[in-house]
Amino acid sequence: YPDAASMPAKESTGLGLPLHAALYTRAGPEVVAALLLAYPDAASKPDGDGLHPLHYSLGMHVPSDQTGKVEPEVVAALLLAYPDAASMPAKESTGLGLPLHAALYTRAGPEVVAALLFAYPDAASMPYKDYRMPLHYAAASKAEPEVVKALLLAYPDAASKPLHTNPNVRGEGDMGRFVGSVCLWA
Repeated sequence: YPDAASMPAKESTGLGLPLHAALYTRAGPEVVAALLLAYPDAASKPDGDGLHPLHYSLGMHVPSDQTGKVEPEVVAALLLAYPDAASMPAKESTGLGLPLHAALYTRAGPEVVAALLFAYPDAASMPYKDYRMPLHYAAASKAEPEVVKALLLAYPDAASKPLHTNPNVRGEGDMGRFVGSVCLWA
């Protein structure tokens, strides 16, 4: 029954489409590919919380016992089906931001970060709601060197951006800057 891939779960579950449910339980690339083949538009459909499947694939909004390595093949399949998802932030109430922010938060590997930057290069220059740049997150989370290099290639000016650009956070003289993967305080 291929049409089942386009049928959302009951509202009370909050899981949306079968694709959301599969990603919620960290299904592998074969399951995700089968669901996308049956209903390609699923990649563009947010769940009840406004999260797109791409956010789920990055390990956000999944149960703690289901967290694990972000699968580059799953992210690639979702981006192929709906590349615009890379530019869509989650609803503010979820606290997840852009998919790139979520990927850096979950310490996704260089293949995933490169795919997200290819789909939406401007993400490297977009601070998260706490005013930190993606490069700040990568450095603070001890990201792989290839991740830091990809972010710097996409937005070289990030290396000179203050840790916080929000004037309400600290006085101008107390702002930190990231150099390499070390935070230096002015």
